[in-house]
Amino acid sequence: MSIWSTLSTKVNIDEKALQIRALSCWILSELAKTDQEITQYIQKYGVSSPEMLEHLITDKREDAHPAWEDLIDWSNLQDYRNELLENLASIGGSR
Repeated sequence: MSIWSTLSTKVNIDEKALQIRALSCWILSELAKTDQEITQYIQKYGVSSPEMLEHLITDKREDAHPAWEDLIDWSNLQDYRNELLENLASIGGSR
Protein backbone atom coordinates (compact mmCIF):
# COMPACT_ATOMS: atom_id res chain seq x y z
CA MET A 1 0.00 0.00 0.00
CA SER A 2 1.43 3.40 -0.97
CA ILE A 3 1.76 6.32 1.40
CA TRP A 4 -0.91 8.16 -0.62
CA SER A 5 -3.30 5.27 -0.25
CA THR A 6 -2.62 4.99 3.47
CA LEU A 7 -3.04 8.72 4.04
CA SER A 8 -6.17 8.99 1.93
CA THR A 9 -7.74 6.21 3.97
CA LYS A 10 -6.76 7.84 7.26
CA VAL A 11 -8.11 11.28 6.34
CA ASN A 12 -11.02 9.94 4.30
CA ILE A 13 -10.11 11.86 1.15
CA ASP A 14 -9.86 10.42 -2.33
CA GLU A 15 -6.21 9.62 -3.13
CA LYS A 16 -6.11 11.80 -6.27
CA ALA A 17 -7.78 14.69 -4.42
CA LEU A 18 -5.23 14.35 -1.62
CA GLN A 19 -2.36 14.46 -4.11
CA ILE A 20 -3.79 17.59 -5.72
CA ARG A 21 -4.20 19.24 -2.32
CA ALA A 22 -0.63 18.37 -1.38
CA LEU A 23 0.72 19.67 -4.66
CA SER A 24 -1.34 22.86 -4.33
CA CYS A 25 0.02 23.42 -0.83
CA TRP A 26 3.58 22.92 -2.02
CA ILE A 27 3.10 25.33 -4.92
CA LEU A 28 1.55 27.94 -2.62
CA SER A 29 4.47 27.55 -0.24
CA GLU A 30 6.95 28.04 -3.09
CA LEU A 31 4.99 31.08 -4.27
CA ALA A 32 5.20 32.60 -0.80
CA LYS A 33 8.97 32.09 -0.67
CA THR A 34 9.41 33.45 -4.18
CA ASP A 35 7.25 36.49 -3.43
CA GLN A 36 9.29 37.15 -0.31
CA GLU A 37 12.53 37.11 -2.29
CA ILE A 38 11.04 39.36 -4.97
CA THR A 39 9.83 41.78 -2.30
CA GLN A 40 13.38 42.03 -0.97
CA TYR A 41 14.59 43.19 -4.40
CA ILE A 42 11.72 45.67 -4.67
CA GLN A 43 12.64 47.13 -1.30
CA LYS A 44 16.39 47.06 -1.95
CA TYR A 45 16.23 48.92 -5.26
CA GLY A 46 12.94 50.84 -4.94
CA VAL A 47 11.64 49.56 -8.28
CA SER A 48 8.84 47.16 -9.09
CA SER A 49 10.36 45.03 -11.84
CA PRO A 50 13.64 43.61 -13.13
CA GLU A 51 13.24 45.81 -16.21
CA MET A 52 13.18 48.92 -14.04
CA LEU A 53 16.30 47.73 -12.24
CA GLU A 54 17.99 47.24 -15.58
CA HIS A 55 17.22 50.86 -16.45
CA LEU A 56 18.79 52.00 -13.18
CA ILE A 57 21.92 50.03 -13.99
CA THR A 58 22.20 51.20 -17.60
CA ASP A 59 21.58 54.81 -16.52
CA LYS A 60 24.39 54.31 -13.98
CA ARG A 61 22.07 55.20 -11.10
CA GLU A 62 22.84 51.84 -9.52
CA ASP A 63 26.23 50.18 -9.12
CA ALA A 64 26.53 47.45 -11.73
CA HIS A 65 27.86 44.94 -9.24
CA PRO A 66 25.99 43.25 -7.54
CA ALA A 67 22.93 44.76 -9.23
CA TRP A 68 23.43 42.73 -12.42
CA GLU A 69 23.52 39.52 -10.40
CA ASP A 70 20.39 40.61 -8.54
CA LEU A 71 18.74 41.45 -11.85
CA ILE A 72 19.43 37.96 -13.18
CA ASP A 73 18.21 36.34 -9.97
CA TRP A 74 15.08 38.51 -9.90
CA SER A 75 14.30 37.67 -13.53
CA ASN A 76 14.72 33.97 -12.79
CA LEU A 77 12.42 34.31 -9.77
CA GLN A 78 9.79 35.97 -11.96
CA ASP A 79 10.02 33.10 -14.46
CA TYR A 80 9.79 30.53 -11.66
CA ARG A 81 6.80 32.37 -10.17
CA ASN A 82 5.01 32.31 -13.53
CA GLU A 83 5.68 28.57 -13.87
CA LEU A 84 4.29 27.97 -10.40
CA LEU A 85 1.14 29.95 -11.20
CA GLU A 86 0.67 28.05 -14.46
CA ASN A 87 1.06 24.73 -12.65
CA LEU A 88 -1.36 25.80 -9.92
CA ALA A 89 -3.92 26.80 -12.55
CA SER A 90 -3.44 23.55 -14.44
CA ILE A 91 -4.31 21.43 -11.42
CA GLY A 92 -7.21 23.69 -10.53
CA GLY A 93 -5.71 24.63 -7.20
CA SER A 94 -5.98 27.90 -5.37
CA ARG A 95 -6.87 26.71 -1.91
